[in-house]
Amino acid sequence: MNDLNYIRSLLKTYIDRKVNKFIIYPFGVNGVKVKNILKDYFNLEPLFIVDNEYSRYNPKIISGLGLKKFYQDDMYIILTVENETINKEIFLELSGYISPDRIINLKKTDDYNKRGIAHGSLGFLLKDFLPPVQNRIEKNTNKIKVRIVQSSPTIWNAINTVCNAFREDCLYDVLIIIGGWKNSEMVKIIDHWGYRWIMLDEYQGEIDKPDILVLCGHLLNKFNGLLDCRRYVKLVVVVYWSVVRYAHTVEEFWINLQNDFDIYRPDYYLFDSLQYKEIEESEYYSEKIIEMGNAKFDGIYQGIQEKKYPDLWKKLEGKTTVLWATSHGINENMDISPTLTFDLFAKTFFEYANNNPEMGFILRPAMAFLEELLKYGFWSENDIKFLKEYCTNSPNIIFDDTENYDNAISISDGVITDGFCGIVCSALPTLKPICATFRSKEAIPWHKELLDSLYLAYEIEDFINFLEIVKNKSDFMLEQRKISSEKFVKNFDGQNGWRIKEFIKEKYNERC
Repeated sequence: MNDLNYIRSLLKTYIDRKVNKFIIYPFGVNGVKVKNILKDYFNLEPLFIVDNEYSRYNPKIISGLGLKKFYQDDMYIILTVENETINKEIFLELSGYISPDRIINLKKTDDYNKRGIAHGSLGFLLKDFLPPVQNRIEKNTNKIKVRIVQSSPTIWNAINTVCNAFREDCLYDVLIIIGGWKNSEMVKIIDHWGYRWIMLDEYQGEIDKPDILVLCGHLLNKFNGLLDCRRYVKLVVVVYWSVVRYAHTVEEFWINLQNDFDIYRPDYYLFDSLQYKEIEESEYYSEKIIEMGNAKFDGIYQGIQEKKYPDLWKKLEGKTTVLWATSHGINENMDISPTLTFDLFAKTFFEYANNNPEMGFILRPAMAFLEELLKYGFWSENDIKFLKEYCTNSPNIIFDDTENYDNAISISDGVITDGFCGIVCSALPTLKPICATFRSKEAIPWHKELLDSLYLAYEIEDFINFLEIVKNKSDFMLEQRKISSEKFVKNFDGQNGWRIKEFIKEKYNERC
């Protein structure tokens, strides 16, 4: 158990830096001790007390989900639990949407703080001695300032060509604002593409005063620096990242949109045809809702123009190839969501690959799925390493962990994915056979009309039948997919990013 002097000294270092917005999580013995120290020594009350168990009994205590809803970027979480496993689990949960420097981990920083930080030695962090990030990266330019907020590496493909279209237009100064899940991965990707960037919790909108704000991805955290710029920005556009609804009803989908974006008061929402047509027929339709091709189709279109085989993929050349791209869906109670079917068909996939060496196979597990397997103890890092080595040593299997699925789709002759995964629509305009997998026939798909043009697998027999269809090139649903693609995909020509840029340019010029 942490002693009183240690906790008091640690908190004092933050309070001396004018930090006074604290959240206690969870509210065990140490949590109570932290609350008393804040009150008795510093005359402070915590903004929130978080505890998943006691939130059921005390309305003044919120759950972890409640914290995700109310958290602001100027708040500091005091992580009080000492059990190593639980501490790590909660820290991973918080790191998904809170900057690590906003988490005061009593367990993690125990020895370290006793040697230094607890005594005021806070000069080691870059932000303690470098000039403000905003001053270091801001360009002196008369160009129109476009700020593009991107929240996850898994949806970079939905905004990449939009960023590039702005960068290639000499009128614009482009800055990517990174905030959300897997920030370090986003930095690698954006550095690879050569864009200027800043972290969302470091961005100062009232200093930058952007002209155009483009939002892409989940923005559940309401960062003050981003909110400040709404007073100056002339146009706010949501370029929606997904091509499917990811909700059971349009109403639920719209509520999710409001939670993510309403506080930024968008002027326009851009959706591809599948979502647009549903909203157009609902009570939520307005002139703000625009039908616009999704930029993720640009990479897919460019990918299928020429099959490319990196060195490790050359073993697939000349082989009829199947891509299996999984979704995710394991929660903290170890429940398996209807969105995930990996456990049902993995054994069949690898057995079929082993028995059909003349074919090629690509396994692309969702990044979030691997995170869930690690977080909840199903796999270890060594398990992932072993699986990758197994695929590498196999004569016909590739483990695909590249930046996006564009090349995997290009090489494949058939695609398998979970029925609730967006790839059921993303792969549609390639006109390649697609198999959507479900945990049971009772599963209600989000877009039944779209699924009617795909192969469906509820049982192992269905899964094998699709593999045989691809193997024997006996696709009998091509015409249905052509009809669905025309109806549900706005454009498939590699120019959606440019179109989005031109739309934003036009609306900005109208206002200015």
